[in-house]
Amino acid sequence: MNLLNPSMHITRRVIRDNPDVESQHVSTRFRISAGTLFAYLTEVEHLARWFGTVKRDDFVYEIRDSAHGRIESCKDDSFLITWETDDKVSFLNVEITQMPDGTVQLAAGFSTNAADISEDFAEKFGPGATGIGWDLNLWALDRYIAGDVEEPTTEAFEAFVAASSSAWAEADVAAGVDAETAGKRAENSRLFYLGLEE
Repeated sequence: MNLLNPSMHITRRVIRDNPDVESQHVSTRFRISAGTLFAYLTEVEHLARWFGTVKRDDFVYEIRDSAHGRIESCKDDSFLITWETDDKVSFLNVEITQMPDGTVQLAAGFSTNAADISEDFAEKFGPGATGIGWDLNLWALDRYIAGDVEEPTTEAFEAFVAASSSAWAEADVAAGVDAETAGKRAENSRLFYLGLEE
C-alpha cells in the first residue's frame, strides 16, 4: 500500500496582485469520474471518511472543530463557499474539469482579506501556514479515492509535510519573496505541522 503517492502532483500558486487580497491556488488530477469526485467533495457521508464531520443545512455548513460558512453556489461540478473562523471570512472556490487524457482536474482557490493576516504571522509562516493544510487534505482525498483506510505512518507524514513546505516556499518565491525569507517561512510552517515549533 503506497500511502505517499509519487504520481500525485500538486500545482501551487500564491497570488498577490491585489494588495487587499492574498490568494492561494492548488490543483491536482485524479483518475476518477468528475461526478464521483464532486460527490466526494460535497456529500457529508463521503466527507466524514476523508475530511471531517460536516453538518450541512441548505446554504450553510459547519465543520466540527474547524470552519463554518455559507454555500454561495454548488452546481455544475463547482462550488463557492465562505470559510469563516475567528470572525474572519475567506472564500474557497473549487472547480472540477474533465481533462482530455481521461483524468479529472481539481482546482481550488482560497482568498483571504490581507488585513485579516497579521504581519507577524505572515512573516513567520508565509503561505505554508494554510497551504500545507490544503495539501494534506488533497493527500487524504487521494488516499480515500485509492481505498487506503490506514493512517499514514509518521515517516510518510513527515516526508509529505517537508515536501509540501518546500513547494510552498517555491510558490512564495515565484510571488516575489526572496529565497532566504521564503525558506525560513517554510521551515517554520513545517515545524508547526509536526508539532515541533518552539
